[in-house]
Amino acid sequence: MEEPVNTEGQVIEECLTAAIDITKEGDKDVAIRVPCKRIIENCCTVYRYPAKKWLSFACPFSQKEVTAEQERKLNPLKASKRAAKKK
Repeated sequence: MEEPVNTEGQVIEECLTAAIDITKEGDKDVAIRVPCKRIIENCCTVYRYPAKKWLSFACPFSQKEVTAEQERKLNPLKASKRAAKKK
């Protein structure tokens, strides 16, 4: 009989695409999906059983949308217009 696999803290597919980061692609900044920042050595540092957390609903630490700070990085023209209005 096989020993049961210890899945305590083991990350799942959703954890590996839970965050959004801004990166350069050619001359444009684009938003890409990246692993959660709370993963250390393929283990979740927040939830003991991440798979169970994702079964009921998305992890509260996952990023669903681009934040305002990231939006400023994506749209430098809009950012410069906002700065000009404030002066």
